[in-house]
Amino acid sequence: MNNSINFKGTFVRPATVKLSDNLNLYKNHNISMVELNPHSDNDMMALNAVAYSWDHRQTFADDIASNMADYYIENRPCYQKKFYVLTEQKQDFDDLDAMDILATAQVSKYNETVMLDFLQVDPDYTMNRAFSRYKKIGTAFINSLKAIFPDKEIILKPVESAIEFYRTNGFEEFGRMMRFCPIKK
Repeated sequence: MNNSINFKGTFVRPATVKLSDNLNLYKNHNISMVELNPHSDNDMMALNAVAYSWDHRQTFADDIASNMADYYIENRPCYQKKFYVLTEQKQDFDDLDAMDILATAQVSKYNETVMLDFLQVDPDYTMNRAFSRYKKIGTAFINSLKAIFPDKEIILKPVESAIEFYRTNGFEEFGRMMRFCPIKK
């Protein structure tokens, strides 16, 4: 019987983004989706570094890091909340490099639904930039979330500037929220 406890980020699944070949042509590029462990020193340091480097642009990365820090500091179980990153790293997930992280997110799991609390793409690679080395990072995260929770409705409360992004990724509005309903087989 294996009773080992994992104190590092865990590879969840591959994800695909678009990467520029420096000629303004974009090709599919594989990255990794990793679930962070809120009790890992290294995961906490990587997420804090991301929050610090992205924070001057008023991002959700700081909110995600602060929420994960609550579990880290109090050393309490974290059943409902999940913390993820999309990273260029393909191995050594016990030592995440903050410079390789392209997006971070916080998710809350419930019985029949998943709430996307926060999703933040590195501000250097958002759609607002004239040229970006990477494209489709947010979509890669959404597609990964749909694959991880294929039978669960995904709910979120979008900021105004992200509503069209979520519509494009299959979400529909209901009130001030948006949701993605999986097709039941």
